[in-house]
Amino acid sequence: SRPTLPTPPAMLAYLDGTYLPRAEARVPVDDRGFLFGDGVYEVTRAVRGRLIEFDRHLARLHAGAAALRLALPEGIDATLRAVHERLLDANGLREGEATVYLQVTRGVAPRTHAFPAPGTPPTLYASAAPLTPPDALRALGAAAVTHPDLRWARCDLKTVNLLPNVLAKQAAAEAGAFEAILVRPDDEGGSGGGLVTEGAQTSVFVVRDGAVRT
Repeated sequence: SRPTLPTPPAMLAYLDGTYLPRAEARVPVDDRGFLFGDGVYEVTRAVRGRLIEFDRHLARLHAGAAALRLALPEGIDATLRAVHERLLDANGLREGEATVYLQVTRGVAPRTHAFPAPGTPPTLYASAAPLTPPDALRALGAAAVTHPDLRWARCDLKTVNLLPNVLAKQAAAEAGAFEAILVRPDDEGGSGGGLVTEGAQTSVFVVRDGAVRT
């Protein structure tokens, strides 16, 4: 007979004030994140249980929400810090490395393009997962392709609209590469080779004239 493998523990997630198994987390079909991609997100890295640059992630969350005119609840910073810490504890992620994903949408309302009525509560979702650094890729290198950067002009806002990234990453996968480097036309009188913005799923760092640039 085949041996019985232990069942991995259910990962705990957070959704609108409730902690529950991630597989049981549900949002209504009228959530504007589902209908319009109307929301922002952050991913915070944790190393040996310590959240890295968490205050700066909060600052970027506030900046993105303000630009989208998405009202965040009063006292959300303390709430989110507590949520992140509890998810690390509850999921046994105080050792090694992990990430905590946070998403905030404009909430649940009938489908219409204009904003919902004032006072509509946003949807808050967070989950945590272990992170295994790609040591083999660091040691051996990775193949990459270039791909047109088709994203909207406000890429400084970390919104949940990631379809151009998905298409670029798929193009890389179909070419047998690890990543797609996004390139925009050089409209500033450069060499004509295009402007590198970032990867579909990564940041791009380049050593140029003895300096690291990103």
